[in-house]
Amino acid sequence: GGEALHLDLYRIGDAGELEFLGIEAEPPALWLIEWPERAASALPPADVQVALAIEGMGRRLRADAGSDTGTAWLSAVASQTCGN
Repeated sequence: GGEALHLDLYRIGDAGELEFLGIEAEPPALWLIEWPERAASALPPADVQVALAIEGMGRRLRADAGSDTGTAWLSAVASQTCGN
């Protein structure tokens, strides 16, 4: 599907608590997960890991690929945003 799911795991005490979040059996096309380290190994490795940092009056975004899918996605985004 074309749906996205946002999970903020800041308040998760351990990975076993993920089952109480009501995540449906049909996974969305895109998962956006904050604080993924709180889920330990209950989640698959990220295709893309994004880090945000304050820089002056704005923000800096860093995106690192963690899989072939992530590499392809970042390449596609770069070609659209850089005018290639």
